[in-house]
Amino acid sequence: MTQIYMFCINFTPYLFALSQKSYIPQMEIDDLDGNVFISTDIVSPASSTLVVLWGHIKDTDQDDLEKVQSAWIKNLKTEGLKMVVICAGNIASKNQLKAIANERDWEFEIYFDYYGKFNHSFNVIDLPGILYFGKNQVMICHKHGNCIGKINLICKNILENLKNTAHCTVKTYDTTKQQYHTPPSYNSRLW
Repeated sequence: MTQIYMFCINFTPYLFALSQKSYIPQMEIDDLDGNVFISTDIVSPASSTLVVLWGHIKDTDQDDLEKVQSAWIKNLKTEGLKMVVICAGNIASKNQLKAIANERDWEFEIYFDYYGKFNHSFNVIDLPGILYFGKNQVMICHKHGNCIGKINLICKNILENLKNTAHCTVKTYDTTKQQYHTPPSYNSRLW
């Protein structure tokens, strides 16, 4: 029993170190036309991606998505940052979203996540949410809850992060010092 206990104590720091890197989970996500994509193909490993997680689309949500798109176009699109919206819901909300998207002139990609499996893989329950992935599909930071009012601040901080040439995206656990090491360019509180 003590061997198991000692193993758990010694192995725990490695688990924390592994948990600091958040990658895109591999799961199927549909576009609005019913084509199936693997989630790792949606977020480009060659460039940074802003993933906006959304729930059921209502009339007020359309205006909020317009605000997000405007901030993205104004601040981040020219820097090569891709924007993707992933909506969660059932088949009825997918059909409603498709009708709304056909009326709007949205420049971002829209995908549909049945019942929010993608959201839950990042422990995002309170929608809308924003995930920011750097190169190699590593999550740099995330914000969920009512974050749309802060979209200009979010874009400003992402832009500063994009311009940072020493782009390190993960915290690491230093077993000799028994503490986390945060590289200077990593900012878990990007917004």
